[in-house]
Amino acid sequence: LGVVALLTMELGARLDDKFTHGAPIAGNYSFDQLFTFDGAVIRGTPNASYMKWALNGIGLRGPDPDLSSVRPRLIVYGASEVFGIYETPGRDFPRQLETELRERTGSVRLEVINAGIPGMRIGSGSRFLQDLAQRTQPQVVVLYPTPTHYTGVTQPYCGRPARTPAPASETGPSS
Repeated sequence: LGVVALLTMELGARLDDKFTHGAPIAGNYSFDQLFTFDGAVIRGTPNASYMKWALNGIGLRGPDPDLSSVRPRLIVYGASEVFGIYETPGRDFPRQLETELRERTGSVRLEVINAGIPGMRIGSGSRFLQDLAQRTQPQVVVLYPTPTHYTGVTQPYCGRPARTPAPASETGPSS
């Protein structure tokens, strides 16, 4: 009786996921299916979806970028805050930034690409960011670091030693 009850609850949950989110009835359905690891880089799986999150054709949250035309383009890169892990579709930070920039500049052609991946650290995803920038040719890349990445850190994540920049020379205006 207990086994029948558990199987009934599992089937009910799978049917609910199927009708609510379009999930498959059989097989794995989890947040992890949104991302893949190619041995070097974590990337979004193109056109994957899980519950309220859907990735576009290049594996990022948001609309497919129009890569066929040259246009003002920004990439916003970071972790779950950029991805919009708690945000409803269309309300993630990059979508709101795009709306605000379009209103202020009057340019409907301007694109903001959401390159957020939950759990990503700025230094560990540099190859992902380089690949994405090469593919999308942005004019601006915005790095949105997560404060928890730096709490208790004694060396940079990129593996390079920290260097303090030399102070700028103090020269006054020439007459």
